[in-house]
Amino acid sequence: MNREDYFFVMKLLPWFKENKRSFPWRVDGEEDPYHILVAELMLKKTRASNASEIYTRFIYLYPDAKSIIRSTEEDLEKILQPLGLIKQRKKAFVEIFQ
Repeated sequence: MNREDYFFVMKLLPWFKENKRSFPWRVDGEEDPYHILVAELMLKKTRASNASEIYTRFIYLYPDAKSIIRSTEEDLEKILQPLGLIKQRKKAFVEIFQ
């Protein structure tokens, strides 16, 4: 890391610690790649506050990749519908997990 990058990171980290918002996919000490991927797919062109509510229900219904594989496209569409961009989101989930 060069000096400018280091300076930026050293300023950014304390700011984030003080100002970060709490979201269900942002749990200290727990970095589950599946949960991160689900959050990223939901956050595309969507406000985090909107994705947060759907994310919690989604993880409850689909706690792992196997549960998504067993689901139908219609079921995925129902839960993702409130986020908009339904065709793109459903396609992304289906392509990645099936």
